Amino acid sequence: MKSLKVFIICLLFFIDLLSQEEPKQSTAVELPDFIITGKDIVRIKKSDKQTPFFVGALTESFILPKFSPEEIPTKELMVPIREDLKIFNNNEFYKGFISGSLGFYSLPDLNANYSTPIENGIVQAKFSGIYNRPYLENTDNYKVSLGGNLNYWSDINSSFLPGTKFKLNADLSTNGYKFFGSNNPTIKRSINNLYADFDISNEYNPSFLFKILGSNDFISLSGENFKANLLDLSLYSLIRFSFVNIGLYSNFKSSFINNDTSNHPERNYVVLRPTAGFQFTELVKGSFGFTISQTKEDKFIMPYAELALKLSRGLVLFGQFYPSTYFVTPSDLLKINPYLFVNKSSNFLMKKNLQYSIEVKFENRLDFEVIGGFKYFSSDSAYYFYESERGKYSIAFSDVKSITPFVNLNIFPSSFGYFFGALELNASQNDTGQTIPYSPSLKLNAEYGYTFNNILTTAIKLSYIRNFYTDIINSKKIENYIDLGLSLSYKFDNRFDIQVRFENLINNKNYLWNNYQEKPFDIILGVKYKL
Repeated sequence: MKSLKVFIICLLFFIDLLSQEEPKQSTAVELPDFIITGKDIVRIKKSDKQTPFFVGALTESFILPKFSPEEIPTKELMVPIREDLKIFNNNEFYKGFISGSLGFYSLPDLNANYSTPIENGIVQAKFSGIYNRPYLENTDNYKVSLGGNLNYWSDINSSFLPGTKFKLNADLSTNGYKFFGSNNPTIKRSINNLYADFDISNEYNPSFLFKILGSNDFISLSGENFKANLLDLSLYSLIRFSFVNIGLYSNFKSSFINNDTSNHPERNYVVLRPTAGFQFTELVKGSFGFTISQTKEDKFIMPYAELALKLSRGLVLFGQFYPSTYFVTPSDLLKINPYLFVNKSSNFLMKKNLQYSIEVKFENRLDFEVIGGFKYFSSDSAYYFYESERGKYSIAFSDVKSITPFVNLNIFPSSFGYFFGALELNASQNDTGQTIPYSPSLKLNAEYGYTFNNILTTAIKLSYIRNFYTDIINSKKIENYIDLGLSLSYKFDNRFDIQVRFENLINNKNYLWNNYQEKPFDIILGVKYKL
């Protein structure tokens, strides 16, 4: 009975996390989190190969605001997001898994995960390790990661912070590779990363909601003069009255760098955004305020506004106006471009003088959802990557104007399978009309999956990136990135699966960075045992 009670508590926690399954008896409905926060919520389990994304100066984290749903009163205007809860609708419950696979180039790829429920919570330990043998000379690389996390939620009848969720996470990893596309292709780089974060949130009290986030990210490079530590603390809070909502977002970052050329080894960054939200009618809500961001050298005050309009059942129009600044560290850049001259980089502030987005979402309850719109920003301090020498990158700055139309389609799992597709167009140019390097004009990611007789699961996916320039004068171009993949998983019994993945089926010569060819066609065989 105790284990059943723990499982029911876990189930209720996840249902609350994913959203409510039944609509409230009210004319007001909720806006989806990702329209407000800029987060892509992907319900579909992807195959193991990571989808490549171009980030740099045009990264999603810079284009879209990352605010918590608790901060935004307009989120109450739309139907809650429907998640696939079928995994909870059966008697199969596993504490973890062990999986291993071998391929032409992956020798081996190991993953393990173990979770155990505690009273009002779950403790999890995880491990992953992979070694890729060379497909070209000096392309061998490895990554090992070890971590754990804790999810805990207080009882709703608790005398202290009832209904509060607590999350702790820690990961230790090391990643080694070579600059095989440079003039010295045998040069090795080893990145050691210790990362920890916590999340405390409460949405149980209808009058006061809050979320506290914190993280510490330490990175060092073996054999190179580079160490960096980033402390990041955020607070989201919302007080609800009958006629107005008062919100506050605050963020504090403290970065320490030790490298060859850092003139400011330590730098702090502070953001405050007070807002007032109003419900004009049952179908229209808005939130208005201003953003204050400050470093030791600079201070900015910018307006902030958002508006949501419910056009019909399941159809919502959302607009946001949010000029902003972004604190960028060498650690951020290194995670985007692993071939960066990071020991000669420093912190900097990127300002988007004008930034807004307009999005429309249509959701047909449990069947599908479509999100479309466009994002725009202009900046006089946007950064981009360029080759300061062959195979090694530095950053430069430019005036940039960028407009990005997009559309996402998500067909939820059903008897016909599932589908997820994301299409994004992009036009990002400087003030003289050149396209920003590594800013593709089109990105497409799609995946379709189907399960036969609850035994054989298949999935086919496509990543496509239209050609892009590698220099600011637009004289060098990389051809289209095309990665077509297929995965098969056969269920022998309730615990044992056999998996096969085909990666880069058409064996296209793909590049994310100039001179650095991605892995060619590969077949990967694996097994997975559930604990």
